[in-house]
Amino acid sequence: MTGEQQRLEVIDGLLALFDQREALWEAVSQSVDEAELIRRLRELNCSHDAAQIAASTPLSGWTVARIGELRSERDELTARRTD
Repeated sequence: MTGEQQRLEVIDGLLALFDQREALWEAVSQSVDEAELIRRLRELNCSHDAAQIAASTPLSGWTVARIGELRSERDELTARRTD
């Protein structure tokens, strides 16, 4: 495995974590009642405590910018692999 392939795997893993955090935030913020929240958390395979932590901890501007940079880097690495 090349260094670029390893980097791509790391970036994919980090972005998957950020995507799950976003899904948790949406589940908590959009649930209309406790039963719906529990159903959504089960779909995400997540505990209620983890969802509450994700929902109560806003992402900083730096983190949001870094996520965008990682997505761009992933796109560039993926494009190189398919060329």
